[in-house]
Amino acid sequence: MSWKDRTFEHPGEEALSFPFIQWVNNGGSVEPRAERGGFACPTGQEVSIPGIDARLHHRNGEYTEVIFAQELSAAVFKTRFAWIKDGVRIANYTRGARGKLQVLVYVRGENGTAAVGPVMLTFTGIPSRQFGQLRKQFAAAVRKATKGKAPAYAFWMRLKAGEVEMVGQSQKSPITTIELAADLDPDRDYIGDALVDSIPWPQAEEWAKAWDSPGPNGEGEIAGAESEESSDDRGMTLEQARSIALPVNATKSGISAGTPLGQVADKLPDTKALLNWLSAQSEEHPHAAQAATLLVNESSNVDI
Repeated sequence: MSWKDRTFEHPGEEALSFPFIQWVNNGGSVEPRAERGGFACPTGQEVSIPGIDARLHHRNGEYTEVIFAQELSAAVFKTRFAWIKDGVRIANYTRGARGKLQVLVYVRGENGTAAVGPVMLTFTGIPSRQFGQLRKQFAAAVRKATKGKAPAYAFWMRLKAGEVEMVGQSQKSPITTIELAADLDPDRDYIGDALVDSIPWPQAEEWAKAWDSPGPNGEGEIAGAESEESSDDRGMTLEQARSIALPVNATKSGISAGTPLGQVADKLPDTKALLNWLSAQSEEHPHAAQAATLLVNESSNVDI
């Protein structure tokens, strides 16, 4: 029997799937046209979000029927991150790859009614980094408001489409930033005991681990959506990598957060351990991880 004549299974990856919501950078790809991007939930799934019926157009001429919204309340309880190139997950960043972040959440329904989910939110490139920063900001607000007695996943994270920015190297493309729609109010934003108790932790762990190794993409893609994503992460130049700021304090190396990674790389080989560590922080600091990987690879090509 030829491989063409059979169906292959991918245990632990495609066997476990959830409905998904895609972040759309450009409101111009939505019909009716929107000034900003937002959240697009394909119709025909078992979930629905508060929003309007719309079409998400792709550059190949196809379109997807979606529910489109520029605000969404989500309770985030698991994430997974991967570098994607040519539609396939790869182990480490390489030129032309894009970071993809998927977030497993419950979503608040119409008028604050029953929650929807679990469902995946999918972000690519710059929006994935922005969402990661917002999640840290929100988690810090929860810790402060609850004095550390409650986790961030127990509260609604109110998200909205922000300003439109033009990004890219040779050809500029519009992206819509992601913002918090409201400050945390722990009494108002608590998702409730029933929802906290319903979080499927074993399945969420299995879902996250499915991206631990390279391989074909799991679920969560809108056909043609790749064409809607920003092109700025197709390849980072060495100059750009050198300008990225160190996101954390490196106490052992005596280097402060905010130091350009170019200055860190100039101290190689003494700082190679720091750059190697940063290269592995693709979920927490995807842009810095990308830059550190490029700088480490570049150093291997010169006599140091």
